[in-house]
Formats: sequence, structure tokens, C-alpha cells
Amino acid sequence: MKRLAFVLLFIATIAFGQAVGDAFFVGEATITDPYLIPYRGFWDLSVSGGMAYFTNLTFYGVYDMKDPVNPEINAFLSEIEFYKVQAIDDQLCSFLSGHGPVVHDFSDPEAPVEISEIPTPSVSRTHIVERGDRLFLAGTRGLYAIDISEPDSPVTDVLFREFMVAIADYEDYLYCLSSENRFLKLDISDPETLGVISSFDFESGFGFFDPLCFAYENRFYIFDRSVPMGYMFTFTDSAVHATPFYPFTDLIITELSLFDIKRVDNLIIASLSSDQLYILDASTPSLELLSVIPLGPCGLWYFDIEDHYLYSGCLSLQVLDISCYTDRLKRGWNLVSYPFTGSTDLSFGDIVAPAYSYDTETGGYVEEDTLTRGKGYWVLADDNSTLCYDWDEEVTRIEHTLYPGWNLIGGPVQTVSATVLEDIPEIILPIYTFDPLTGSFVSRKAFFPFYGYFVLATDTVDVVLE
Repeated sequence: MKRLAFVLLFIATIAFGQAVGDAFFVGEATITDPYLIPYRGFWDLSVSGGMAYFTNLTFYGVYDMKDPVNPEINAFLSEIEFYKVQAIDDQLCSFLSGHGPVVHDFSDPEAPVEISEIPTPSVSRTHIVERGDRLFLAGTRGLYAIDISEPDSPVTDVLFREFMVAIADYEDYLYCLSSENRFLKLDISDPETLGVISSFDFESGFGFFDPLCFAYENRFYIFDRSVPMGYMFTFTDSAVHATPFYPFTDLIITELSLFDIKRVDNLIIASLSSDQLYILDASTPSLELLSVIPLGPCGLWYFDIEDHYLYSGCLSLQVLDISCYTDRLKRGWNLVSYPFTGSTDLSFGDIVAPAYSYDTETGGYVEEDTLTRGKGYWVLADDNSTLCYDWDEEVTRIEHTLYPGWNLIGGPVQTVSATVLEDIPEIILPIYTFDPLTGSFVSRKAFFPFYGYFVLATDTVDVVLE
């Protein structure tokens, strides 16, 4: 699959400039003549494969971010009416004003080539979810599934013909909120058999213009851009409940706007009033605040995240290292892992040494002064804190030999679904990690990076997480 980027029709106000502390700043790329940029800022940007795409009404451009410390502008093209962009591999799918989306080959950023038009009607207030070769497009005209496995001849299926306010995905499911006060849950694990699992009607007086949203476990959050408030939808197999939600009320003054919000595993990152970046914990229904990063008086509008870097831009594109927030330590005992080559000592966060690994063969815990890849560890924290590792190289594949009984292991740097263990007869699912907030073990459907997991085996067996 090549790199694709999707540009959507969207109109909003631009933030001016940006500044951030040295603790997070990594690198910056600046356009030679900032006055080439109308409205003095980006409308949107998206990052994939080390390339950052940005757009603003009458231009779009590409940054080479493979070296985030020394990013370089790759192309700058004007007189193009793009409004929103989402990068996926090395092509560009654009939404033009008054037109449907158009696929562009962006393998040569200085000479993009139009490949095809996606057969959908023009839609406004659009949301996109990408799952491999399939896109789910929602807006005023309905919900569409677009097969882009062959970019020169995309195929569109109409799933619903009613105004979809917002969509978001979590694991194998797509959650949709319609203007008719309907909440839909779709199974998207098999693109050939898309189907609605649940459909609920509910009573609500809310109304959002171009909202932001995300899903996590059995919760769906939707926020209004104009004020930092929204609704939390909690759903079961038989019902859905809509509750007014004000996660930022006690944190900021009321006249601030929510500019952008994204979920990375169980980490929520939100930009408010363009000068603050909020880090929140999605594993807590109240979205517990973990930290606030000041961005200076001008800040950012849109941002995107790849690996542990956050990319944001206005008159320049800046790179922030947010690795300190890829995992969080709570006061008390935590289960963690280290998905990198080499090892790290226990000098991060508020750790009380030693850490403890588990030896399944002897049935006992082992004191550890360092953390290495593959193992899970109990660590004791004096207080809530961020977890900052000094690492060498990310590990994307880990091989484990599991022994009869409970095995305490860690996964690679990317999230791996626990379904990879379903067909191994020696493994008994589910897997378990520890929730320090409740002081209890909880089952999980995936191996998230930086966490430790207990896996039960009935016999010795080799498994691979990648």
C-alpha cells in the first residue's frame, strides 16, 4: 500500500506562530517566505512514514520528517483549494471545494499526479476513519465505505444515507453518531461483511458544528470545538447512555476553544486555546489530566502524531518529543515493560527500586535493577508521574517462550491485538494487566506498549508478538 493523504473541505480560524519549552522541542522547519501562507497559518497537517503534509486553503506542501531533529521542506505548491489532510502511505487523496475526493499519487512530492476521483457526492463537515485499504467517510450526505486497495479505481459503498455527526474507531468497531439521535456500532474487522451490531435511539438536546471525537473501550466522546464541553456515550449490548461531559471545566477559563484532539492507545492529547497541550488518560472515564505542556502565546491549531513525536505548525512546522507521556505511573504498584533494545535503569519517574519480574518456572519474583525488552515488571511509584525512558532502538517484534502457568511479559513498541494468541491451544485468554487506580487486575484485548501483561499457558509454547 502506498502513502495516501486525504484532504477534506473544512473552514476555521488560524492560530499564529508557536513556541515551546526546550524539554519537548526537537526540531523545526521554516518556510522561507512566511507571507506566502494566507491567513498566516496551517489549516491542517498529517504525518505518515516520516513525511508531513500540510494545507491551507490555497496551498499544500510536504516536509521530510525522517530526521525529526532536522526536518526539511520537500515541496510547496500554491493555488490548490485543500482544506483538510490525512496521510496514509505515498499518495494524496484530496477533497476539493464543491467536489468529491480526488486521489493523487504523491510518491514524487514535487510532482503529484492525480490518479482518480472517489465516487462519492460532495460532503461537508466530514470525518474519516482509515483501516488498512478501507476508508470510512462520514458527513452531511451519509456514511460511506471506500475500498482503496486499487487507488486508480476506488470502490464506494453507501452504508447509511443520513447525516453522520461524527465517527470514531476502537479495535474492530466503528462508532457512529447521527443527527437523528441514533448511535450505531459497526463491526469492521472483515471488510467483506460490514454490519451493524447495535443501533440505539436516545434523547439528547445537544448540537455540534464540526465536532471532535474519539472512542475508547465502551465509551465514545464527542466535543464541540467552540467550547471545551461535550458528551460521553457509554454503551452496553442493550443500551447507550449520553451524559454531558466537561473534562476541562476545572482546568481552564470558560472562553477557550478545543482546537484538536487525538487518541494514541490510551493517551488523549488535546490542544486548547492554541497555547496549551493537554495530556489525558483515556483509561479513566473522567479523562484524568496527566500534564499540561505550555506552547507559548501563539501555539498550534492542528497537530498529528507519529511514533513518539508530535508535529504541529503555523508559520513553521515544529516537532515535539512526547515520549514522557507514552505511559504513566500511578502512585503504588504498576505493571510496565520496556519495548526497546538495550536496557534502562530505574532512575525515571518516582520509582522505588527494585523492580520485580516473574519467573514462571520457579513460581517466584526476581528483583531487577534494570528493565529489558520482553519482560513485564512490577514497579512501585511514590507518586503519580510520567514515565520517561532513555532508549536505543524501538523493538517491533518480540519472541517469547511461555511456560505452564502465568507468564509476565511485555509487547513491542506498537499495539498488538491479543487475537494473535487465539489459535494457540496452549494459551488461555484473556490476558491481564494491573489497574493501579482500582488495585485490581483487568483483562485486555491487546498488548499496549509500555505495559506488562500476565498470560496463562497450559504447556511450554513459543509465541511472537509483532
